[in-house]
Amino acid sequence: QRVNKGIVGKYGEWFTFTSTWTYEADDLVDTVMGNLFYLEYTEPGTTISIDDFVFELPSERSYPVGNDACQELVANGDAENADGAGWSYFPMWSSRSNDWQPNIHVETLPNGSVNKFFRASNRRWHSDTIRASLLKECFVKGLVYNISLKVRIQKDVPLKYYVQLKGPRADGSGWTHKQPLKCPEQMQDQGWVECSGPLLIDEDYEAIGQDLELEVIMDSNQDTSPWAVVDYDD
Repeated sequence: QRVNKGIVGKYGEWFTFTSTWTYEADDLVDTVMGNLFYLEYTEPGTTISIDDFVFELPSERSYPVGNDACQELVANGDAENADGAGWSYFPMWSSRSNDWQPNIHVETLPNGSVNKFFRASNRRWHSDTIRASLLKECFVKGLVYNISLKVRIQKDVPLKYYVQLKGPRADGSGWTHKQPLKCPEQMQDQGWVECSGPLLIDEDYEAIGQDLELEVIMDSNQDTSPWAVVDYDD
């Protein structure tokens, strides 16, 4: 996992780095005696301090509720109940993991309450997005869900965006891309802006195989270099 400049703070400042590791069968054979964790490619003379190190399996808080998994399709969408001592972005993930991850940040709101949220910085393209995998079994034709999210942008031009659900079709005939929610322009000085709408499950969603993903795509005509820093919540 690369520690990129979208994560690293200024020299001498603490920053939070999280990652997810998946062990394949070849990683666990009897001939493998162990694994090493290390940081590399730092400049000579650099001092690195590490604190609050957590290495754990994701708990039930990172997955839909077992006895009602279709009630809330995106687990921990408000970033308030994460694993990894509260800082792991899983089950969210990045469309361009070598450049950025949707790290959790914390802020104090005007009313004094503390809020956690996901941030995508160091984006390289308008379609660089936070992603979540969805349970295909919940997509039954005729069901109606509600999609809702809050977005805050850091860019000096107005931006609009849309929520996209996509995945390869089960019959192997290609991919399906659906945009069930298109959100109006918002400005940087508006802060958090909520966008919501209904999602009606039709035959297009039913045709998608098990790999069903949700992503949030910025408008390609508005989100150009330098790319926006995007915050997501709720």
